[in-house]
Amino acid sequence: MKNRAYDLIVFDWNGTLSTAHLPLTHYGDVNPVPALYTGVKSTLKALHDQGYIMAIASAASKSKLQFETSYHEIDRYFAHLQGGEGAYCKPDPEVLFHIMAKLGIEPSRTLMVGDTESDMDMACKASIDKVAVTYGLGGRAQLASYNPIGFIDSIIGLLACLQSN
Repeated sequence: MKNRAYDLIVFDWNGTLSTAHLPLTHYGDVNPVPALYTGVKSTLKALHDQGYIMAIASAASKSKLQFETSYHEIDRYFAHLQGGEGAYCKPDPEVLFHIMAKLGIEPSRTLMVGDTESDMDMACKASIDKVAVTYGLGGRAQLASYNPIGFIDSIIGLLACLQSN
């Protein structure tokens, strides 16, 4: 067993790793792609190098997640992309249960990283720990009632948060 609290980190996509609020880059002339927040690539690489399994749970479609993670050359870091289509959608905890079952990871070894009440509520209902992102669509005051193990003001802060838990 690894000497750390978590094996699986599940990220929200928009507002946590990617955002439509930042200037768009363009793929060709027709497909605008939201920019990644500063530090996303280096943080994902560091987590991958440390042996964490990573997934995305998003309301966006799986095809959109596949396209955008590939466009940003971060697709190789994710063991699973869970889009919003299908039988379950956020904040239904079945989204997380499906990811954990597919990857063979217990809830006690899983961490959700997200920026909205929907992300926090889903993690609470799945009985998994969560980290609240304050730079996305939600804020510290809005997310505090969900008792996250930490708040991060940039994705880079996740590395320190994981070391302290």
